[in-house]
Amino acid sequence: MRVCRTLSCALGGAYQLHDHLCEKTGLDPQAHGPQTTQDGKYTLEFVECLASCGTAPVIMCNGAFHEGVSEQKADAILRECK
Repeated sequence: MRVCRTLSCALGGAYQLHDHLCEKTGLDPQAHGPQTTQDGKYTLEFVECLASCGTAPVIMCNGAFHEGVSEQKADAILRECK
């Protein structure tokens, strides 16, 4: 799972979204680089531009692109992207 952190996404709540996903998966929101959960189900990475600034914040999971992601939508994406 990749969460965009570039300016448009940051202004759209990407940092809060990243923190939320880290909390849900037990990962460290302060760590740098990709992190994988202990059970190996999820890898989360806070990345530079995913090229959808007009639909921020955005997440890419298993090749699928998700736009305008709220915390509730992120929870649904987590369930789908195992």
